[in-house]
Amino acid sequence: MISSVNVTTAATELVAASHNRTLLILQNVSDTDMYLKLDSSATEVTVANGLKLAAGDPPLIITCKPGQFTNAVRGIHGGAGNKDLRVQQETFI
Repeated sequence: MISSVNVTTAATELVAASHNRTLLILQNVSDTDMYLKLDSSATEVTVANGLKLAAGDPPLIITCKPGQFTNAVRGIHGGAGNKDLRVQQETFI
């Protein structure tokens, strides 16, 4: 299932942690670059240290075995208002 997630100018959890994740697709369908944090470090994501997912770029696709990529995904953008991130996640049952 594909869901739409609001990304704001404050760091926010966009995708919850999952031990059973096998596929994660993130697509920025907004007009503003987004910055993501995929690791579990204590450092909060900012526009200066996040992984850039540019507006209009192809989606970020992560495939993994269950238990390999379990972290939550946090994100932020540097524009104004709410921006739209499309998320598809598949899990192993």
